[in-house]
Amino acid sequence: MHEASGGTNRQMLRLALSFIAGIMVALGGQWLLHPHFSSQHLQEIARATSPDGTVDAVFLVNGCGAMCSDAYLVSVVPRGAKPPATIEQYAFSADGMTEGQIRWRQSRLLEISYRRALINQFRNLSYPFAKPGDMESWKYKVELRLAPMSQDFSYLGEAPTR
Repeated sequence: MHEASGGTNRQMLRLALSFIAGIMVALGGQWLLHPHFSSQHLQEIARATSPDGTVDAVFLVNGCGAMCSDAYLVSVVPRGAKPPATIEQYAFSADGMTEGQIRWRQSRLLEISYRRALINQFRNLSYPFAKPGDMESWKYKVELRLAPMSQDFSYLGEAPTR
């Protein structure tokens, strides 16, 4: 009888350890699959004030290190403000970007140009003063426009044929 309960205890212990290991893998897997974003690795490479002097476009690189490509980020913030703390708050995110630039075309029109970029996230509108529940704060908006340096740009190198 004692031997049977010892086997049951070992089986329960294995089951509990497997459950804990599964949770750790699930959480660790999300970390591995999500672009490595750390404010410690963020470096501002350009900041441009809008023609009306109200907001800044901020262009940053998130240096990932030797194990992955750098992430390039663009955000529109109130003039002089810090860039966002989380990657989800950026209007633009791309990997493998070459010759990236930001340029104001009008007071509320920002152009993001590049020779090559693997775009992970893009929103064509930004609300730099927005606060949840304050409808007035959402009125100032900026349009963002992508502008590849080549009209024939394809990340794959060639347009796929059918």
